[in-house]
Amino acid sequence: ISFAGWSKSIETMNEKRSKKNLNETEKAMLAAKKRHENDEQAKILHEDRRPKEEQERLRIHEERLKKQRLQTSMVGNGNFTADEQTRFILEEIGKQVEEEIRKKEDERRCLTEEDRKQMKRENKKQKHEEQKFRMAQLLTGRSSGQPQSARDKKMRAKLTAKLAQRSNAVRKAEFEKETNRVVLEKTARQVQHEKEELRLKLQEEARRAQKEMEETLVQREILEERLRLFQEKLVREQQALEAAEKKQKEKQAEEEARKDAAVEIRKAEIMARIAGYELIRYAALRKLKARFLENEKELESRRQQEELEEEEERRKMAEREKLHAFDDQLESVEESDYLESLEFESEEYEDESIVEEEEDNSTQHTYKLTIVATEVIKRRDTSVERNLKERVLRRLKVKLQNRILARQQEKREEYNSELKNQKTQETDVNLRKEDDERFARFEEDRLRDVQYMRRGYRGDF
Repeated sequence: ISFAGWSKSIETMNEKRSKKNLNETEKAMLAAKKRHENDEQAKILHEDRRPKEEQERLRIHEERLKKQRLQTSMVGNGNFTADEQTRFILEEIGKQVEEEIRKKEDERRCLTEEDRKQMKRENKKQKHEEQKFRMAQLLTGRSSGQPQSARDKKMRAKLTAKLAQRSNAVRKAEFEKETNRVVLEKTARQVQHEKEELRLKLQEEARRAQKEMEETLVQREILEERLRLFQEKLVREQQALEAAEKKQKEKQAEEEARKDAAVEIRKAEIMARIAGYELIRYAALRKLKARFLENEKELESRRQQEELEEEEERRKMAEREKLHAFDDQLESVEESDYLESLEFESEEYEDESIVEEEEDNSTQHTYKLTIVATEVIKRRDTSVERNLKERVLRRLKVKLQNRILARQQEKREEYNSELKNQKTQETDVNLRKEDDERFARFEEDRLRDVQYMRRGYRGDF
């Protein structure tokens, strides 16, 4: 048998053993969980019948039995194999964990928010440790037929330490519960003492309030007597005032009667004056209306005259446009005839240097045509044709000059726009420089103020 085959067979055996141990541990955990559920159901059924003292006594007795069973299984029982001992230890750990969970669930109902957070952190840490322990159990790969080794002993020692840690945790939880109870009793006594002090204080305040109320009653009687005397005096004064007011009203009625007669007379005079004013205003309105009608008639006559003049102007403009159109047609016909004659005569008289050049620009082409036309005119003697050609040449020159002037105007506008843009850019640059200089001065002043506030101004920076 080769070494590779032997090692492979050992690996397969170890895998089978690890799977078997894993299945056994899972079964043990499920059994412990089921047993715990059954116990819980039984406790729920008989919880109302048992008193609390008996439940506490039974719980302490169960814990003692568990500890004794664990000690005998770990120390005195040599017949157990390693896997059975680990399984038993796991069952005991599972029972203790379930018991702690039950206790914590009972305690959580009477804990504060900070205590709940602390318990959550402890539970999380405990779960992490249990997961680490399970992973260590999965990686051991032991079976019941193997002899005990140093590794198994070390693992059992770790498990016992873990159980001891669990028991310490339980004791610690009980100690914390007892301390919490003592603290609650102390706070209750303190609250009772504060309540007693508050009760005495309230009694003292009640006595003082009673005394003040008696004093206020005496003062109230005195004030009521003063009020009665004042009311009698007030009634007498009110009667005297009513008599004086009655006399004054009679006098005022007489004076008002006299005044009403004078007012009526004055009102009649004013109404007569208003009637005269109304007659005058009516006459003025009639005059204004007649003047307005005259102005309207005059405006209407002027409007009609302007419309006639505009109609005459439009008629004259139409006749003028017709004449211009006829002249343009005549000029176009003459120009076309002249250009045809130029094309026919340019073959005999035109200069070779001018004919061979190809002109791209329209202005240069027109200028060349004028030069050629002048040369042709010089070689002909007919006066009628010369007059016609000179007329056409003058028009071509005028068009050429207008075109040149238009281009110069465009170039001048472009140059002016460029100058304007350059000036605006220069002004923007100057403004930016001024802003930078202003900010630098402001920053320098601020730094000087800061230095002065820190340790006093000592010259420059």
